[in-house]
Amino acid sequence: MGDLDTAHAATGSRRRRMPASVIAQALVLVLLAGGALLWWQQGQERGCWDMPARTLDLARQPERAARVLDPGTDGTGPDDALVRLLGDEEHWVACTYGSRNSDMGDVLTAATTGVSAYDESPPAVRHTRPMARVLRAAVSVLGARGTVGYGDGFAPYAARLLAAYPSAVNQGIAGVSDEENEANEANGKSGEAMVRFSEDSGDAEALRTVVEDIAADPEAYAVLYDALRAHLAARLDTATGPAGAKEISYQALPALAFLAGARDAHLASGRVADGAAFDRAVLRASRGGYTASPAARTAAPPPPEGAAAHRAPTERATAWARHGARATGLGPGDAARWFMDPERQFMAAVDRWGRDREIPPARQDRVRGFLAASWLRQLDLRTPSTAPGDV
Repeated sequence: MGDLDTAHAATGSRRRRMPASVIAQALVLVLLAGGALLWWQQGQERGCWDMPARTLDLARQPERAARVLDPGTDGTGPDDALVRLLGDEEHWVACTYGSRNSDMGDVLTAATTGVSAYDESPPAVRHTRPMARVLRAAVSVLGARGTVGYGDGFAPYAARLLAAYPSAVNQGIAGVSDEENEANEANGKSGEAMVRFSEDSGDAEALRTVVEDIAADPEAYAVLYDALRAHLAARLDTATGPAGAKEISYQALPALAFLAGARDAHLASGRVADGAAFDRAVLRASRGGYTASPAARTAAPPPPEGAAAHRAPTERATAWARHGARATGLGPGDAARWFMDPERQFMAAVDRWGRDREIPPARQDRVRGFLAASWLRQLDLRTPSTAPGDV
């Protein structure tokens, strides 16, 4: 086996191929002061690519990364830098030491989250319009079936990108039209740029494809699962009564339902060979369990959307799962199974919220019943549940 074959084999067996190109050239990303020239073609057909140092530096320079990769307001930047970076199959295979998924992931993390991939404890940053455009375009490229060449090792990085946009992921999974997107954009109050994955443009379908890939990787699953559960807890932070709690039925449940359903589909298809082993691996990779703050918080302005990915867990994952399993009558061996049940997770958060806020038991039971019914609708339909109202 030659160097070219070895380089391609290093990306793993699951690879979605790009159509054969007439000339396969390595592209070097170059940033000039004015940003007019983004790409320099060099080399000859090699079947692999070594990411240039200036491109690698983007992982440490979030603002610059977003500026360089920004596709523009019409989705096609001056040189389509993002599409050319992600869409060339050779860019996912390093000439020197195999798959380069980590470098690609670090660059995208910086460009979409506004924090350096090398910062161990960064604060959440409000998304700018360039950051939001990069995220939407990246998902569109990564989720295009049959046209992407990334390997399995990239899934945790894809999860980190989506973990910084839990509201957008929930809306995209639920499915909205461009008209609804425009209304949501106009109603925004935080001043933060929002990502809208719409059904009309196909962005929502690309998002679902990426989440499906994430659901087959335990580490990636844990990253997104943590962020979605933390987002649900954050929605409860500002809730002062049952009406506020019921908002989670359409603001925080669609993505949880889709992620869990994708995991089950992978188990049925054989892509996930051992469900129990997969669940234990997710539990080991998870940061923990999430509940609302004991006292109601005001959010004026609301925290950045990416704050959920930085939220400290209420309890470490293993202890959270062990205590939760015991509280519901399950044995220690069922802790991972309890942990992987999203309904048990959000009901535990709602129960804690009700106790801490001293919600009367009768009213809390009504909220639980509403959420249980909403969860079943999410599992069956993958569509937004009924908006909150009197129940």
